[in-house]
Order: sequence, then structure tokens, then C-alpha cells
Amino acid sequence: MDHKLFTLFILLSFTAQSQSLLTKVEVFDFRLGDEFHYTNAYAPPNGKRKTVIAIDSSANGDTIIYSFLNDKYTSTPEFNPGYYLKYQFYVDTTHIWLILSDSLSLREHDANFLIDSSFSVASCGRTLNSYEVTFGTFEPNDYKAEYGRGLGRTYYYSYITSNLQPRPYEEEMIFYKKGNDSCGTPDRTNIGLGELKEPPLLKIYPNPVQEVLNLELAAPGQVKTVKIYSATGKLLHENALFSSQVILDMSSIPTGMFIIQVESSTGESHQLLQKL
Repeated sequence: MDHKLFTLFILLSFTAQSQSLLTKVEVFDFRLGDEFHYTNAYAPPNGKRKTVIAIDSSANGDTIIYSFLNDKYTSTPEFNPGYYLKYQFYVDTTHIWLILSDSLSLREHDANFLIDSSFSVASCGRTLNSYEVTFGTFEPNDYKAEYGRGLGRTYYYSYITSNLQPRPYEEEMIFYKKGNDSCGTPDRTNIGLGELKEPPLLKIYPNPVQEVLNLELAAPGQVKTVKIYSATGKLLHENALFSSQVILDMSSIPTGMFIIQVESSTGESHQLLQKL
């Protein structure tokens, strides 16, 4: 294994084909508020920070749906005046559907485990399953991946020679936080880049909230509306803003994680809100 799981952490591993693979339930055992940070090694600095904001189940109970808020950034080189990196920050939501009615084997989720598998333990003490496979003999395609107990996929590498412009892709988890358990170094790239980002237009408090939410506007003339969305993207509340301070009654909104969207004359911004 020629890479590290979590920067500056030593990976202690051994191959044990007789060792049972983790199940899908063990790998995708997420809890509300779990946080995972990733980076891509083969590109200008970019990253992704995922937070579990909702956990739902299907009507017949055979599927668990995890919803994630993804706080992402990319960077591109600029050369005028001089060399520097231009950062862009954005957010979206994604979902993982964990189907319980079929086989719970990790091979059901990723068929490459049918070809190769190994068992290892990271320095953080979490069990990992990984594979390294190659397809073809002339200009072969390479794939590597790791999955961790309660972490989902922690590492992925691919080099596909059939692409018009072959280039490696590598995504690695560098930090996680699950309750009081954490490992690695969190990615705080946007901290310290204040000169590249506008200050937040909206201050919300308290957060978490129980009944009454206060909205305080930094620039009332710029903000047009505030919307509250559920983790699945359903619009729960919309409010046009005409004053610098607004009070919202949150008593009728169920507990969970929500997204506050601010629409202003300069675009949109998002914040995460927890309802107790």
C-alpha cells in the first residue's frame, strides 16, 4: 500500500484474506453531525467537507437515507499580476441510500472487492478494508480504494488510460469527527482567507435553536430574502427582510439539521442550523 490514510498518520496494515470484510452497515454507520474532510492530491488545492445533516428511512424500513451538507472549495492558478491561487467556495447537498434488503456485504456496494481485498487498522484504531486492482495489460487502468468502519469511503485513486487525456485522480480523507472521536487535521482553508471572502450578511442565533431564532443583518439593504430548507431540499419557510433584525418562531419546525439560504444583491450564501 503506497499511500497514507490521514496526513502525518502512520498506517499499520497487514493482508488477511481470511478476515471478513466489513458490512455496508458497519462502513456507512453515520450519526447526525458526523464530519468528514477530503482533499484531492492531483489538482491545485481543493477540498470537500461533509457533514451529516439528516438521517431518514424508507416507509417499509428497508432503506436508510443519509443527507450531507457539502462545503467545498476549488482553486485555479492566476498569473496577472504575478502568480496566485483564486479560490471559489460553494455548498450543496448529497445523499447516500443504504439498501438493507439486499446483501449487506461490502462487495455488493463495490464489486472490486470480488477481485482483491485486504484488512488493516489505521493509527486511529478504526478497521479498514481496501483493494488495489488493475484491468488490462496494455495501458492498464488502475483503481485503489479504502473503506473505514463508520467512515464510508476514506480513499479513492484511479488512473484510466482510455480517457482522451489520462490523468490520475486521488481523493483522500484527512480528518473525521464522530461525536467525541476525531482523527487527522481539519481543513480550515477558508479561515485566514478573509480578504477573498465577504463577511457573512446574516448572523443567526442561538444555534442550535429550540423555539425562537434571531436574524441579524449586517447589510439590510443588500439582503432580499431568507429561506429555510430541510436536508432533503424542501422549502419550509421564506421571509422577505426589510429591517436589520428579525425574529422567527421555530416551534412548529421539527428537530434536525436545516440550511439557511440568504439571497442578496450579490448572490446566495448558506449556513447550517440545528433545531433541538
